Amino acid sequence: MLVAWIASLLMGATLGLLGAGGSILTVPILVYLLHLPGSVATTQSLLIVGAVALLGSWRNSRKKEIQWKQGFLFLIPGLIGVFFARAWILPRIPSSFSIGPWSVSKDAAFLIIFSVVMFLAALSMLKKKKSDKPVHSAEAMASALGIGILTGIIGVGGGFLITPVLHRAFSLPIKKAIATSLFVIAVQSLGGWFITLFKDPALATQSMSLVIPVLSISLIGMFSGEWLKNKVPEKQLKFLFAGFVLFISCSMLYLEFKKMGGNP
Repeated sequence: MLVAWIASLLMGATLGLLGAGGSILTVPILVYLLHLPGSVATTQSLLIVGAVALLGSWRNSRKKEIQWKQGFLFLIPGLIGVFFARAWILPRIPSSFSIGPWSVSKDAAFLIIFSVVMFLAALSMLKKKKSDKPVHSAEAMASALGIGILTGIIGVGGGFLITPVLHRAFSLPIKKAIATSLFVIAVQSLGGWFITLFKDPALATQSMSLVIPVLSISLIGMFSGEWLKNKVPEKQLKFLFAGFVLFISCSMLYLEFKKMGGNP
């Protein structure tokens, strides 16, 4: 249990330091350290990520770093994507299905998709950035819709995807893009959790005795991260964090394929 609390502190601290990325650790903490089923973990991740991001957004709004107009332009298609995922896609996914020789449960499918997203996110953090190419508004809206669907299905905030789109589509300085991204994450994540609360209250309120401590410790971690922001070189931190996420994603894939009796 102690390891789970330390990991929760790390998750919040990373979100405070980088403005994105830390929330991707929430599902692994809930599944592998607190032993929640994948469907419960991806749902409660929305609550934890949304609440932590909401606090960060409140602090950013006081500093006038959030660009509200651009945030709402991105948020509308994102919320449509979250609603589509939670209200229509998830209820239609069978509890188990077969892929070749493997019988795959719904929870295992969530975790495999999540680990692939983690892997790609880590690679994007490690990749050296070339000159930014502008993104057209239509592309930005399509990206927002896709990120919203991803948020709704696997419970990830998506800041590592949202920030670069806001930066390139609306020509926002990176600091303001991060702050606006955090606002989008807060509304999309909490919106997804409230949709689940309305449609499936038992799922949305499951394991609260574990979820609330994770949320509380993550909030403390976020304050710690903001305090450390000017004391830790961001480039080195991103590199170390990306390497850690890469390791976790590969470990998740290995464990899930091992459970299914495959040979990863």
